[in-house]
Amino acid sequence: MKEPTNSKQENNFRRGLFSIILIEFLIFVFYGVSFQGLHHIAYFNFGIDPIYWLFFLLQIPQFIFSHREMGLILDMIILLFLMYSVFIKENKLITWSLFILLMLYYVCLTATLGHRNYQTGFFLLIIPFLFTNPLNRKFAFEGVRYFYIFFYFSSGLFKIMNNGIFEPMLMSSTLKVQFIPYFIETNLSWRTSLNLFLIKHTYITYLLYCVSVFIESFFAIGFFTKKWDYLLGFLLLIFHFTNWIVMDIAPIGQLSAILFFLKYKDFSN
Repeated sequence: MKEPTNSKQENNFRRGLFSIILIEFLIFVFYGVSFQGLHHIAYFNFGIDPIYWLFFLLQIPQFIFSHREMGLILDMIILLFLMYSVFIKENKLITWSLFILLMLYYVCLTATLGHRNYQTGFFLLIIPFLFTNPLNRKFAFEGVRYFYIFFYFSSGLFKIMNNGIFEPMLMSSTLKVQFIPYFIETNLSWRTSLNLFLIKHTYITYLLYCVSVFIESFFAIGFFTKKWDYLLGFLLLIFHFTNWIVMDIAPIGQLSAILFFLKYKDFSN
């Protein structure tokens, strides 16, 4: 099979991207929520996404959840394919396999969480590397970029249109709900102390909320120019790691998106 020919910068970006995905998947393996860790899951939340329906109608997740050995095999295949992509070379068959397996893992994980943890960086950013034709790959990169711009911008717009930005107590109330398990368990970690501080000082939480809305809304500039992509990547870094500190929402799955905006412009011209 003929291997894709890439520029040096694009190839370095590809290796960096797959390295991040490898680290992220290793984290899920470590915390026991990889394919093998989802063994005997009994509850599924399909949401309204027909992609989820297709996988579950075909009984694919149910089969994996019922066979621990299958989960282990899939985990090992993903890890081996990711290491091959990072340390050896690009291979179209392996890239396609990774895309399908990581999309399947995303469906399985989020369906068992009971909510949509938007972590499509696991497979969405692999899409451009499914194409060997340089023009097709360029269009795929552009499509992924505009999708992320639309996603973050629409998130900020949604908060504004639903009057969230005009409710100073909203963020404080959200923190109370978010950390109910911590309070029930009498968790005395630094994050609990920070949470209690922010709940008490509502003006600080409201300011943080407004800053997050500004960051998301600022992505609208990406519709008109790529000159600000470095800044968008930096803002994403602040946004997701602040969410991690304040809300305990780890940026796993979004790190690849951060890399995308920080490095894509280097080889997209």
